[in-house]
Amino acid sequence: MRPPSSSPAANSSSSTTRRRSSRTRRASASRTTSPASSGDGTALDAFVEGDAERADRVVKSRDLDARCAEVERACVRTIALQNPVAGDLRFLLSSFAVAAECRGLSALADRFGQYALATDGGRFGPVDVRALSELAVGTLGTAVDAYRRLAAADGRDSALADDDGPCYGTVRRGERLDRFCANATEALARSGASGESGDAPGGRDAGGRLVATALAVGDLRRVGIHAVTIAGRVLYAATSDDGLTDRYDTRRASART
Repeated sequence: MRPPSSSPAANSSSSTTRRRSSRTRRASASRTTSPASSGDGTALDAFVEGDAERADRVVKSRDLDARCAEVERACVRTIALQNPVAGDLRFLLSSFAVAAECRGLSALADRFGQYALATDGGRFGPVDVRALSELAVGTLGTAVDAYRRLAAADGRDSALADDDGPCYGTVRRGERLDRFCANATEALARSGASGESGDAPGGRDAGGRLVATALAVGDLRRVGIHAVTIAGRVLYAATSDDGLTDRYDTRRASART
């Protein structure tokens, strides 16, 4: 007698599970997005341009929260009903974790909406907020591209672990962003201590802008940490290597508010 795993029914069930898991992958990838995106762009775009009204529209759309909830439900439903194993299970667990990271990004987007009016975007004293924001968006974009690539490859793309691939590319961008944000925080501290807080356009309080800029720089650093964590989840799904995520546990804890 042949073992159950080799029976036509078992093979058919396994094939069905793979097809349904594949549909979940494609659906998850199509719903993954940048923080608080909508037809108006992103909250970070509005922040660097000092457009508080636009930031408010993006944040209130709550589009990202709804997409994350949909991905989480799809993952839980597939795990509960299809009993996936190995690579399929890793992908679903990683997708659930990525959705959680995106929820964290959505919370940060709320704060960037609040910073938009206070900072007016651009440069404040020694800090080029626009340049930092562009680096943060690029870091996150590389991580999201890695996840989409994994989903398009049916969860099996070992090239994602290459040194020049998007996972480690996200790490390099994230470490660069972390250094720049640390330098910016120090520069803002020196500026505040010396009283050189710069001109406040439109009669805005310069001290308030300095504080808002310092808070925004800290949150830009957190965007990078979320991005690197997403890259770590992708790497785990593709190779079962969770070392990249472990490297950032301490850094995440230190940046948590």
